[in-house]
Amino acid sequence: MSTELEVHNLWHEFKSNKNNNWVLKDINFTLKAGELIGLLGPSGCGKTTLLRLIAGFEKPKRGLIKKNGQIISNNHYLLSPERRQIGMVFQDYALFPHLNVWDNVCFGINKKEKSIKRANWLLNLLDIYEFKNRYPHELSGGQSQRVALARALAPGTSLVLLDEPFCSLDVEVRSRLRSELSSVLKSCSASAILVTHDPHEALAICDRVAVLRSGEIQQYSTPFEMVLNPSNDFIGQFVLQKNILPIQYIDNACSTCIGKLSVPFDMSISSKSVCMFDRNAIRIEPCSNGSFTVISKEYRINHYVYTVISESIKLKSEMNLDTSLSIGDRCKVQPIHEKNFLVLPENIKCKF
Repeated sequence: MSTELEVHNLWHEFKSNKNNNWVLKDINFTLKAGELIGLLGPSGCGKTTLLRLIAGFEKPKRGLIKKNGQIISNNHYLLSPERRQIGMVFQDYALFPHLNVWDNVCFGINKKEKSIKRANWLLNLLDIYEFKNRYPHELSGGQSQRVALARALAPGTSLVLLDEPFCSLDVEVRSRLRSELSSVLKSCSASAILVTHDPHEALAICDRVAVLRSGEIQQYSTPFEMVLNPSNDFIGQFVLQKNILPIQYIDNACSTCIGKLSVPFDMSISSKSVCMFDRNAIRIEPCSNGSFTVISKEYRINHYVYTVISESIKLKSEMNLDTSLSIGDRCKVQPIHEKNFLVLPENIKCKF
């Protein structure tokens, strides 16, 4: 499989200063032809900036970007966006309000028979052919996003950049468009990079996911590999929505605030090691002198999700609907001994 895009040693900052406030730091990844990869991370981590550098809207301070083996960006050279053959789908659709659907989709393509045929095919593929004479203000959010995707694919682009395209859509439309995206891209023989801050979205539809934090890639792997072998506690907490507990080595034992871990004797852990576990691996019980306090209680159809806190440690627990704890109640946290707990970054499976 050929390589569509390569990003090598990419660094970027918006304003040169002595403090070196890098927005992106040493970014490296590749995108294979036909692949959908996700750029996942919290707000302000550099996802959209990276997308803008790939699109050619800005020149990187260091490093380079290649498309199909050709350099399109480095700190001395910037191929203009219109010459990159890269489509862009924005969060707010960015449709031209004075043009109808057909003219929006055909904007920027030549009017040869082959191009017109492709535009018609895309309208049918994305189920918006019947709206071709409507204007943007006459479309729903889902319809507008389909038009934006058709416009990005119309010139025959092999790479599409999607900047949080589903975030302003309602749950049902978002789910439907998300599930259709992969098949649409495959039909067009296109690769794509999807920017999102939603872990469920990234893990559900992307072939590989790059997780960013403070401008650095924390892990770049398949969703399966990320779930099986998270690289650090940030991946566990932000992406996998797991609980994280610090570990202290006291009296030759690995201790946490909810009990002692049974770590194999032949395994050593560092002072920075943490314990990661699922929300259903602990239970909370009412206790008037317990060290934890309930700070939130969320209903989830067949269970409650409780959030409890003790000093700076915050844990979430899935509990049965007959649990009688309320916000403000004191409680204790008990590990469920049959469950597995993971020590990171060593990836040691253990129990309490």
